[in-house]
Amino acid sequence: MTTSTAPAVSPAAPSFTTLGAALAAVAGRLGWRLWWPLMAWIVAAVVARLGQWANPAERTPVDTSAAGVLVLAGLVALPTLWWGGARYALLLGHDRRVTFGAATTLSLGIPFVQHAICLLAGIAERGIVGPTGARVLAVETSDKFGTGAFFGSGTWVLLAVYLLPVIAGVVLLVVALMRWNARGLLAVPLMLLALTFIVAVLGVVGGSGPVGDAISGALWVLCWASPLVAAWLAFRKAAI
Repeated sequence: MTTSTAPAVSPAAPSFTTLGAALAAVAGRLGWRLWWPLMAWIVAAVVARLGQWANPAERTPVDTSAAGVLVLAGLVALPTLWWGGARYALLLGHDRRVTFGAATTLSLGIPFVQHAICLLAGIAERGIVGPTGARVLAVETSDKFGTGAFFGSGTWVLLAVYLLPVIAGVVLLVVALMRWNARGLLAVPLMLLALTFIVAVLGVVGGSGPVGDAISGALWVLCWASPLVAAWLAFRKAAI
């Protein structure tokens, strides 16, 4: 009597369809985990405008508090993307690789979309009230970064250089807490030690020509790529 064994079937490679479904699961119904920081931004802008109307003698020509609220709200939204959205996607049966890719894409990409909306709103407001009018949707006060333009605004560079590593660090912290609970807080001193080392190296190689610029660029990539690699290693075994 002979028995036949079925050939081993390798898991299907992730497709754009599965990635899209995972993105939708992480984002939540109607994408609420993505757009609620914009609601906080609108509320902050309304409060700033009401404050200008209530105290016209003390108002500043340009109020950037709403832009600051948007950045902070975007960081606060990261735990909801991972603790809520990524876990929900896993419960639906999505592959961990696809879920991690979806959550990481949204974590890194949405702040740039929000910044684009903030810039467009600031440009529109400037067109309505004029360059000297009181504004509450501006990204920065002096316009030295060219926030009167969109693609020419230097704030894109600031966002990439400074905020991207911060986002990656927050993602690592959130995933570490998912994986090891309170012990995940150990990721904070480890990241601070790594940052201290990177800053020290930058102080040595900064301004030393093309080689120094190349090393600085490599360290910047390391600042946001290494936390994401560590986050994936933790996410692989994180509890749902």
